[in-house]
Formats: sequence, structure tokens, C-alpha cells
Amino acid sequence: MGDGTAERIEMIDRLSAPDVDRIMFMDVKLWGILHDGGVERMTGTLPGNVVFHVWLEWVAKEFPPSNGVLTITLHDCSDIEYTEFGSDVPYIDVAGLQGLDIEILGATRQGDWATVNTALGRLRVRYTDVTVQLDNGTIVTLDELTTAVRHDFEKFVG
Repeated sequence: MGDGTAERIEMIDRLSAPDVDRIMFMDVKLWGILHDGGVERMTGTLPGNVVFHVWLEWVAKEFPPSNGVLTITLHDCSDIEYTEFGSDVPYIDVAGLQGLDIEILGATRQGDWATVNTALGRLRVRYTDVTVQLDNGTIVTLDELTTAVRHDFEKFVG
């Protein structure tokens, strides 16, 4: 079926699946919420799940007793590449990204890639969906993260 029917059926199956805490198909709004978050470490292999441990105290503190780290799991991640500004050679595996200073600024979606802008370069990833967890294992939805950001901003501006 080259008419896209199989892809539509797969998406409907995903939307009706009981795992509703996943942020569906590369919703790049998540990366905007992670603005100023520093990637402390990454684990996983390609293809498969890739896990980012992101220090983002100002969002995580809205979910006590979090210690400031959000665990971002990219499910079915097939590709990852990080290119530092001024370089033409990307890092193309999780192991190569260890120890790099990656501070998330935001993202755009370009086809089936999420392009995450960082302070020192550009991270491009391809995955199906995302789960966000607090350090205690509690899953957090995109709506809950959005509410937490708004709440923190309202406190900030008084």
C-alpha cells in the first residue's frame, strides 16, 4: 500500500494505545519547554531507545520532590547527529555525544527529523515518540510540563 494507508493505520493504533503518557510523533514543543536544559548524560543505542538526562531545575522543581533532572526517552530512535558550530563533522552515535556540553534552546521539525538548536551546535534526531519522567520515575505529560512552565513564569513575573 503505497498510498499512506499503512502509516495512517499505524498512527491510529498508536493514538488509541493505552500508553497515552507518551508525547506523540516528534512534537517539538517539548524541546521548547526544555529551553536552557543541560544534557547531563545520554544512554542507549541506535536503533532503539535513547535516554537524555536533562538538568532543568526550574521546570523540575514544579514537581516536588524532584532533584532537577528530567529523563527524556526517545522511543524507536533511528538516527541522531550532533554538529558543533564551525564544524562539518557530526557526531552520529550516542557514545560520541558523551561529555559534550549540550544546552537545549528549542527545536523545529524538518520532515521526519527534529532539529534541536543548542548553545554550541545543532542536534538532529529521528524517533517515534517520547516519554518524560522525573528522577523518581513519575511520568509527566506535555500538558503537565506546559502548566509547570506557565506556573513558574507567573511566579517569576509576579
